[in-house]
Amino acid sequence: MNKNLKKIINNIKKINVLNQSQLNSIINNANNEWELFYNCNIQIFEKNNLNHNDRLKSLNLIRKLQIDNNCNLSTAHNFSLTCKVKQELNLIKDAIKDSLKSHQLFKKEHNNHPLAVNGSIFAYSNLANIYSNLGLNNIALDYLYKGQKLIHKSEQPYIPTVRINMTLANVYSKLNKLEKSISLLNEIYISALEKELHSIVIPALINLSSTYRKKKEYKKAMQLNSEALVISKKIQESHFHATILTFQAQCFEDIKEFDKALDLYKKGLKENLLIQSVDKINSNYYSLGCLFIRMNKKNHALNHFEKIIDSKSNGESLQYKMNAHKKIAELLEKTDLKKSNQHYKQYINYFEKDYEIKQQVFTTENKNTIESLEVHIDNIQKEKENEKLKDQLSSQKRELITKKVKTLSENNFLKDIIIELKKNISEDDGKIRKKINITIELLKHRIDESSDWKQFLIIFNELNPSFIASLENQSSELSDLEIRVCAMIKFGLHTREIANILSITIRGVEQHRYRIKKKLNIDQNITTYLRSK
Repeated sequence: MNKNLKKIINNIKKINVLNQSQLNSIINNANNEWELFYNCNIQIFEKNNLNHNDRLKSLNLIRKLQIDNNCNLSTAHNFSLTCKVKQELNLIKDAIKDSLKSHQLFKKEHNNHPLAVNGSIFAYSNLANIYSNLGLNNIALDYLYKGQKLIHKSEQPYIPTVRINMTLANVYSKLNKLEKSISLLNEIYISALEKELHSIVIPALINLSSTYRKKKEYKKAMQLNSEALVISKKIQESHFHATILTFQAQCFEDIKEFDKALDLYKKGLKENLLIQSVDKINSNYYSLGCLFIRMNKKNHALNHFEKIIDSKSNGESLQYKMNAHKKIAELLEKTDLKKSNQHYKQYINYFEKDYEIKQQVFTTENKNTIESLEVHIDNIQKEKENEKLKDQLSSQKRELITKKVKTLSENNFLKDIIIELKKNISEDDGKIRKKINITIELLKHRIDESSDWKQFLIIFNELNPSFIASLENQSSELSDLEIRVCAMIKFGLHTREIANILSITIRGVEQHRYRIKKKLNIDQNITTYLRSK
């Protein structure tokens, strides 16, 4: 054993993150600094008797030693693990930062270590999972695509492929593409079972169960959950227990076997309290509160929603507190209107905070994505100006337009809504409830007027310089919104995509198409006509 390795081992003993038995096991199997630090990271991350806060502290301490010893690879690995822990603790922005740092460090080592490529793929998978949980599935899919493009460079592609496909299956499930999700998860489950990789088999079963539940195939969902629980107990993977118990409870609640659901929710809560997973604890309280409402146990429900409100908040995700205030307001509406209105006020305050957090994350990511695309476009422009490169430039600009269009949502309109809600709060209690309902209904019919639309038009007009002018010459009756719809049809977006961007129904888009066709006085298909202009 070299002197530097001995020095590192002594320093690890000083920070006291592992007991002597664990450290001896690691030392006996470590041939170099990378192997020593890697196994320390894993031991801390998988230590069952640690709660998440202590786990994070221990990982941070061991990372400081890794940085001091210039061990980029193990530092990157450490960041990928702290990202997972921070997600459990609901430190979402910090989790994103750690995942990005992880990827940047792994990227530096791509040519030096075969596992570095796998590390980058895991970082992309982590980012995709975070953004999907925030409801930003378009960004999640972008990161999964980046991960997929790296797989061919991996010397050991099985595990990275599983990670990407597992996350992709979850995104498909959230997008309600359930058959695609099931197909991917079944492939993962069968191959992992053959290889006896239980750490993959269990999450595959849990996710399959969740997807079958969405299909309302409860018997199949519960069967898969039971199988996951048996395997996790057999291999003593206790950190899966809470998730499995909660999913099983949800199935029983769906089929109205409330007593069984109650028992399982309580068991899941007990597991989460042991590891101090704040977000999951609040999730359990919220599920129990909603179940008690269905069981006509109003006081029990109120008690669990109040526990969420009283819980320590790290300021990152406020969804559970926001929804808890709303539930209490609804429960008290008929018996204590004044207190109900107070909770509605809190609900609005949390709505604003939650929106601001998500908007910060979304805006930063969107800015980074667009800037990287713009750099890529500029690089293409600097190369030879032949037809092939012009086509490629056009394609990249179209991709940039898609990114811009997909950001045309919450900014200005939701801010106006929040201002309006605040005005309502200051009014007489008797008027608050009615006005809040009216204002919240506006959210369902929002059309954003943000500056991103102007940026979209600048790029769109570069590709189609005479299109909008031609429309306006053909008919002066077209409204600004109808011109938007025409531009998006020309760009190649489908009715469902246009509806999503404008936040209106598919039928609403079809009505716009009908009015545009009438104003332009054309007989042929509106899509064919606009795309040919």
